[in-house]
Amino acid sequence: QKLRSFVAAKSKFVEASEIANETKLFSSGLLDSLAFIELVLYVEKEFHLKLVDFTEVNLNSLDSIEQILDPIFKRSGNVSPAS
Repeated sequence: QKLRSFVAAKSKFVEASEIANETKLFSSGLLDSLAFIELVLYVEKEFHLKLVDFTEVNLNSLDSIEQILDPIFKRSGNVSPAS
């Protein structure tokens, strides 16, 4: 939920409750490239990790809540809350 709230705060188009796990964040235009950098930094701080250790860090590989969280939780052996 925190991640959805962060995305909604950076977007002028949606509320957190409107963001589904599969919602395209960047390719749909909800977020821009500056927000991408902020999102990466936010996720790394929130989860105390470096995203590059879990997945490729680019607009295509991190284009949804699901794409952001799944690699992190799979690697840690936990079930992703996005699943």
